[in-house]
Amino acid sequence: MAVDAAVKLERPLLIKGEPGTGKTMLAEQVAESLKMPLIEWHIKSSTKAINGLYEYDAVSRLRDSQLGDERVKDIRNYIKKGKLWEAFEAEERVVLLIDEIDKADIEFPNDLLQEIDRMEFFVYELGETIKAKQRPIVIITSNNEKELPDAFLRRCFFHYINFPDRETMQQIVDVHFPALKGDLVKEAMEIFFDVRKVPGLKKKPSTSELIDWLKLLMADDIPDEILTNRDASKAIPPLYGALVKNEQDVHLLERLAFMKYKVPVTIRELLDLLNGLKHQLVYANVDDFYLLSRTALVKDEKNYDKFDRAFSAYFKGLEDLHGLLESLIPDEWLRREFEQSLTKEELEQIESLGGLEKLIEAFKEAKEAAEKEAQQGKDGEEGEEGDADKEGKNGPGGKGRGKKKKAKKVWDDRQYKNLDDSVELGTRNIKMALRRLRKFARSGTDEELDMSGTIKSTAHNGGMLDIKMQPLRKNTVKVLLFLDIGGSMDAHVKICEELFSATRTEFKHIESFYFHNFIYESVWKDNRRRMSERIPTWEVLNKYSHDYKVVFVGDATMAPYEITHAGGSVEHWNEEPGAAWMERLGNIYDKLIWLNPTPQETWEYSSSVTMTQNLVDGKMFPLTVRGLEEGMSELSK
Repeated sequence: MAVDAAVKLERPLLIKGEPGTGKTMLAEQVAESLKMPLIEWHIKSSTKAINGLYEYDAVSRLRDSQLGDERVKDIRNYIKKGKLWEAFEAEERVVLLIDEIDKADIEFPNDLLQEIDRMEFFVYELGETIKAKQRPIVIITSNNEKELPDAFLRRCFFHYINFPDRETMQQIVDVHFPALKGDLVKEAMEIFFDVRKVPGLKKKPSTSELIDWLKLLMADDIPDEILTNRDASKAIPPLYGALVKNEQDVHLLERLAFMKYKVPVTIRELLDLLNGLKHQLVYANVDDFYLLSRTALVKDEKNYDKFDRAFSAYFKGLEDLHGLLESLIPDEWLRREFEQSLTKEELEQIESLGGLEKLIEAFKEAKEAAEKEAQQGKDGEEGEEGDADKEGKNGPGGKGRGKKKKAKKVWDDRQYKNLDDSVELGTRNIKMALRRLRKFARSGTDEELDMSGTIKSTAHNGGMLDIKMQPLRKNTVKVLLFLDIGGSMDAHVKICEELFSATRTEFKHIESFYFHNFIYESVWKDNRRRMSERIPTWEVLNKYSHDYKVVFVGDATMAPYEITHAGGSVEHWNEEPGAAWMERLGNIYDKLIWLNPTPQETWEYSSSVTMTQNLVDGKMFPLTVRGLEEGMSELSK
């Protein structure tokens, strides 16, 4: 529908989507289906709008004039036609693909507005206006790495290509590898989408990476079992070089695999557990071992859920140890090894008792009889079967072990999930954490009863009631909130919305501003960040007093030069580096923190995050319940 509208109404079609979703292929398919030539203009970071029109080589003309070259007489010899010029002068209608427009400077789209609207441009060196003979179908692609100007967007039809779901991706793989084994594809797809879900990845693997990875798996003849029986704690897939193309992402996956569950355990706790096992506090029972290990290793209920998840991952599939041993160690092998350890006389004695099978049966009966006698001793007068409560607890409906019933895996119940202070924030959790920053004072007119004052005054007045009123207690904390918006922060929109909502509820005196990537000479009050509606940062610094608490919210993920260099901003020319503005803020406001929504364990792999941490004197906290509580405690000191 979007393509049809763009063709019939003669408007450019803007196509957005992740790399590898088929934006360029869509343009190629449009050209093929309409039987039109395709002219491709691939945009780079250094590309200017004039490059698409023409380039005048003044240096070559000056050189040729000095050498007396005849070519100098015709200036056309020194004009190189751009892709737009080629499209405009084509005799038949063409499809013009402007590929990855978001790689260019922020002003690039605006510089093309008139030419795309009017389908003409003026060549100053020739004094001529070049007009399109046939209006081309203009298709523009963007990887959504940079916001495009509103004026440009208004002139385009828009279409977004979602990343393929599993079913669609399966169809794509089938086209490339029609003979590939189903099991290998299934497991590879599971790993592929699992890797894409990892938070904090700088570059998620795309369709092309999946195709390359599958080619490598086939070339190396990787067995299906390597993928099917992969260790859940290992986050690095085999031959990951074709799938993960960023060094920091590789380090992130390695670190997440090593510190997956983040249960804080020291050598002291581990020795306590080993000592308990040495004294046989538990023996050959996974339920008892769960309780003992949690008691010894976990010293805070906030870590119970983390421990349960770690325990579940480790013991998954090991509930039936007997069945596992039977599958791993053949019964015949055990018997053969046992018989080899016996002397000839011992073997003859076993045969005289009826053989090994009879001997094993007799051993089992003796063991059961001993256990029954021990139980009778414990139960005393209750009789052989024990009391009803004990039987019930060990029965099918109970939580205990039972004699032959499998225990309920309490670690999979996740009973302590709500106690985990590293879980994703919700609005209620945010409000509870923000309340650590509240500072109450009484001001204004008398509006509520002063109970203690009334009692004291009545007592001094000989028992005659003397009612005293007092002003309401109000939260007097003043907050400046700066929110990073756009680009990589799009993945954290939900949590930022919840934080914004909670701060508005908890603080009466709060002012919020928006920025992109880092603070420069201007900010915005509107999250659409129109260039015409910028507010000078100096104005903010002069308007709001030094007793305001300052909170920055952002992932601090960017190129280092965006912080350290003039002109480092990806959206405009900044006269001073962002670091200079952050230092000014730090000099004025003593209480300043930075909240980062990305996982804390990934920060050390980003140089821009480390630089930002240093600029805020290490006062960067993760956007979790615990991180928010620590941040509020820092601001309230």
